[in-house]
Amino acid sequence: MPIGSWDDKDRRRLGIFESTDRLTFLTQIAEVDRDWWLSEHYDPHGLTPEGVGDRLSAAWSGDKRMTMAELDGLKRSFEIRVEGAFGDGTFWAHDRVLDISGGVLRAEGMTIPTAHQQHGLGRAFMQNAADLCASIGIDRIHLAADDVGRYAWIRCGFLPEQGSWDTLRRSMMPTLIELQEELPSERFAEVMAMLRDRRPVTARLIAGLQEPVRTQIPAEQGRKLASLGRVLLLDSGAIWQGDLDLKDEASMLLLKGK
Repeated sequence: MPIGSWDDKDRRRLGIFESTDRLTFLTQIAEVDRDWWLSEHYDPHGLTPEGVGDRLSAAWSGDKRMTMAELDGLKRSFEIRVEGAFGDGTFWAHDRVLDISGGVLRAEGMTIPTAHQQHGLGRAFMQNAADLCASIGIDRIHLAADDVGRYAWIRCGFLPEQGSWDTLRRSMMPTLIELQEELPSERFAEVMAMLRDRRPVTARLIAGLQEPVRTQIPAEQGRKLASLGRVLLLDSGAIWQGDLDLKDEASMLLLKGK
């Protein structure tokens, strides 16, 4: 387009690819990348890169910073990191890779300090991601669950992939055997039968086990009581990969905490 024919609308459209005090681009944005974003996100949905960062972290009302590490129009994907700080100086952060061609958002990682966990922030951020995905036609969120997420993400509606579930359920069997004396014999047999079930959806039954048992992970006050499901999934130490199906009603109810 000749320079003389540009107007304020054109300048605004290209201005969304410039770094600001809230958003930094770590990659050079080529014309093919701009054209893809404008046609796929800005024109139909009004979404700017900064707007995507805000949508992915809508649950956080404080200041935030965003970094776009990749925007690839040929691969039809982008990677963005969003972070913010708590009043005590610690920070949260999460990375998101949205692959339009593959129809999936990859939740690459989330950091929430221990003192601020179990307050619903991780679930709220994942709901933000689900809302964004639904608005642009993405129906699956994928992640690798580690740390407390090995338990928490199942409670939020994710299910391990088949291979991960096979590894996970086998890793929980020794932990269950260590807890055998804390459970009635019939209950022990029922839970062991669950761990022999190869259906990944059984992970939700495991995560929902509420009997209080002693975790094998030591704390400052000694070994403490926790729910059986939490102990099995966390004490086993197994990391798993899995998906949240945004079209599955049961999964979405769990994400909403219902």
